[in-house]
This record gives sequence, structure tokens and C-alpha cells, in this order.
Amino acid sequence: MKKKWFIYVMIAMLLVSFGWNLYLFRENNRFKESEGSKYQSAVNKTIFNVQPQLPDEWAKELIDNDDVKLQEREIDKIYELSHLFGSSSMNPQMQDMMVDELNHVVELMRMMQKEYDNGLDMKATMAELQIHVDFIQEELEGLKGSLDEDGVYWYKELTGDSDMIEKMWGEYNEFRDSH
Repeated sequence: MKKKWFIYVMIAMLLVSFGWNLYLFRENNRFKESEGSKYQSAVNKTIFNVQPQLPDEWAKELIDNDDVKLQEREIDKIYELSHLFGSSSMNPQMQDMMVDELNHVVELMRMMQKEYDNGLDMKATMAELQIHVDFIQEELEGLKGSLDEDGVYWYKELTGDSDMIEKMWGEYNEFRDSH
């Protein structure tokens, strides 16, 4: 008789445990869904409220060499690209990676400015920058078909009639090719 009660108690405990785990699983998914909608605003806050504090000379010109001028508006465009990633069907991990890529591009641009100011060779930094720019361009090409209304607005706002990266980096590419 004791063995029967023991078996019944064990089965009841298993059922309660299974029910509790199912409840926690559903609550966890519900929490993730509500957090998903907050993700884009968190990305925007991170990107737009924590922009790099550029010195005055950076605000005027990031790179100034003969006829090559990469101005502060170009950095603004880099940060505005995060709207495209946030409004696409890209998964959150990929969005994080793209935001990291954009931040890395800004850091490389700063490094190039320091190298230029100190008369150092910028070829290695330019090569690394080109790798990141190419990667971002590939991802943007893949996003074109998956943007929501907000993303389409930002894409048009940034690109006009020409290709975004080509427009953004045209002067930089001329500069790179001439050195």
C-alpha cells in the first residue's frame, strides 16, 4: 500500500513540476516579446544619445587633404544607419553586430584623423576601414527588401537617388586611391 502512495505522490510531483516549467516557459516567452518592442528604442537611445563627443576640428572636418573632405554629417549618417537595422527583419544579435560595426567605423575614422594629423601612413587603417564598409554595404543590400515603413523612410532620407555607401564614401575612396 505504501508503494502505491509513493508512486502516486511521485506522479503528482512530476505533473506539478511539468506544469510549473510550462508556466515559466510561457511567461519567459511573453517577457521576450514585450522586450522585443523595446529593443529598437534601446538601440536608438544608445546610438543617438551616446554619440562620440567630437572636438571642434572634428565637427568641421574629419579628413581634410587637398580636395577631400569627410564632414561631421557623414558621421551623422553612420549613426542614422542604425534606424535601418532597427526597422528591418534582422534578428537582435545581428542588429547588435551591425551597431558595433558602425561604431568601429567611427573609431577607425578617428584613428585616421590622428594618423593624418601626425603625418603617419594611413594605408593600414584605410584597408581595415574598407573591410568594415564593404561588410556594412553587403548587409544594407540584403536589408532593402525587408524594411518596414520607417526603414524605407530612413533609407530614402539617407540615400536620395544614389547608393548610400557610395554616396557616403565616394570622397574617401578617391582619397584612398590617390595614396
